[in-house]
Amino acid sequence: MLTIFRLDSLASGSILALLIYTKDKDKILFYFRKAQYGLKILCVLLIVLFFLINPFYPSNWFVLTFGLLLLAVFAACLVLHCINEVPSTKIRTIFSARLLRWFGKYSYGMYVLHFPILFVERDSSIAVALKTPWPAINGWVFLFSGMLTTSLAAWLSYHTLELPFLKMKKYFAY
Repeated sequence: MLTIFRLDSLASGSILALLIYTKDKDKILFYFRKAQYGLKILCVLLIVLFFLINPFYPSNWFVLTFGLLLLAVFAACLVLHCINEVPSTKIRTIFSARLLRWFGKYSYGMYVLHFPILFVERDSSIAVALKTPWPAINGWVFLFSGMLTTSLAAWLSYHTLELPFLKMKKYFAY
């Protein structure tokens, strides 16, 4: 696993881009249709891992090696599945929902800011105050509080930093 710099996630996204933009796209999509059961198996495996690993924190060695790799492969398969599906299917309808488009709009800020926020949250007094006797609940509390904090920071970053620069695009030819 190439987890030192998250190269496994980068590699799965790069392979996906190559698959999408290749000349033999129809041939690749044909093979992917036959391999869709792998997507379902990965989904079940990720859910099982989430409940079996206590604590399910970013610092857990298993999460850092195998869990994030499985998540990256699952995400790449899911994107390929959505590209391959007919527009009126349920999965495409789900992924075009307003909430998910909102997350897409602020996803870069979430990507940049999530690690420092989770690092501070993990070591702060908030994490100690929110601990319960049940490790699985601690993981859920950590996950949702991190998502909320990261989402708010990404929204603020988008409106104060990214949007003013995006408005300047019209002044530069590229």
